[in-house]
Amino acid sequence: MLILPGIAMTIQVYEFFQNSQFLLAVLGLGTIALQVWIILEAKAAWPRARGVMEDLSGSTETLPEGGRSC
Repeated sequence: MLILPGIAMTIQVYEFFQNSQFLLAVLGLGTIALQVWIILEAKAAWPRARGVMEDLSGSTETLPEGGRSC
């Protein structure tokens, strides 16, 4: 999800510089920087998150018999 848009943005940034559209080029470079940051953060978090299962049951408190209480 990030590789193909990153390649497309890189091509666009190159064209922006050629056409002297520097504001668009700077915004494109910022977008590329954010994409690289997301990839690096995911790579750093992967060893800690691997094998960790979320508790999908929601709350740990027991509900009263017969349904919800208002």
